[in-house]
Amino acid sequence: VRAKKTKMAGGFDEDVALRLKEAHFLRFEFSDLHGISRSKVVSTRLLLSRSSTYDTSLAIYAGVLGMSLTSTPVMIPEVVGSGLRNTVLVPHWRTLVLLPKSEDERYTTARVLCEVSSPWEEGEALDAHPRTLCRRLLKELEDCHGYRLQGALEYEFSLGKLSDTCSGKFIPLWDERPTFSTFAFSTFVQDMLYDLERDLAALGIMVNTMNLEYGRGQIEVTTTPVWGIDIADHAFTFRLLVKEFFARRGLHATFMCKPNEDPDGAANGGHFNHSLWGAAGNAFVSDGGGLSRDAEKWVSGILEHSKGLQALAAPTMSCYTRVRAWSWAPTHATFGEENRTAAIRAKVGGEKGTYLEWRGPPPTAPPPLVL
Repeated sequence: VRAKKTKMAGGFDEDVALRLKEAHFLRFEFSDLHGISRSKVVSTRLLLSRSSTYDTSLAIYAGVLGMSLTSTPVMIPEVVGSGLRNTVLVPHWRTLVLLPKSEDERYTTARVLCEVSSPWEEGEALDAHPRTLCRRLLKELEDCHGYRLQGALEYEFSLGKLSDTCSGKFIPLWDERPTFSTFAFSTFVQDMLYDLERDLAALGIMVNTMNLEYGRGQIEVTTTPVWGIDIADHAFTFRLLVKEFFARRGLHATFMCKPNEDPDGAANGGHFNHSLWGAAGNAFVSDGGGLSRDAEKWVSGILEHSKGLQALAAPTMSCYTRVRAWSWAPTHATFGEENRTAAIRAKVGGEKGTYLEWRGPPPTAPPPLVL
């Protein structure tokens, strides 16, 4: 990772300045190594008054990427040895969006996704940052092999409330498992999910389907496929927006695999649907309409490295609550066409409908690491 250096720059141009004038505040947002969103917020009034060059790199504690799931600072030896120094957040301005707000909110907030510079080499990216590493590998895939990656992460989450006791027990919004139930959908969540779809669309994330799933309080929302790093960015944005959206309505949305005692219900998943595209189109489709040789090689690589991939895609103990027999989640490194018990499920349907679904990741996995 250290052998490949990435240069970074954080300034923006007049077009970005015009968009920032529509907001009162700007959230410099980034993912830590766990996929948790962290940020600093700055007044756009201050940003736009700084200088004509709009150099907006923002200092932050260098150990922030390694903080624990409970936001406890981890004493990384290199950071401690350097005096707990700062590093720099570097924004990627093509990700700038205006965040949705409710009618009673007085201020408009914009958001830009950031990467982290190296604390030890000025002007260099920290290539261990998940988004930086993912961007580099996607570029290598295109430059060296002639392929672009198209896809989307398919998320399930649970909706409910937290108990008033100190235990904070999750109480699902409904106790049954009304899978695909039209009545339950319209009764419990229809208006809220329609509003959620509107807010996602405002951020450029297009919802494909919405339905109730086989778990207490469980909902699935799928989105349309996009290209390259946008796959990870959309997934990262989706998860935070869902949590913020329902929190403003007094509810708790969680992507934890098993947030409640429901031994028979399905656990939340974060399947990765994807395909490779080259100059001739979808590289996963053979001339005869089935899976191509490239698709078979791709599957073989995932199966060969399935143990290592599982460690990256399922980083916490709770992720393994879904890895058990007949749980709608894979338990072995297997492959099959239209097979929901396999780790890799192939869907074959011509140029636009042929892709692979890697069913290993839970929804808590950091999206850039899944890619």
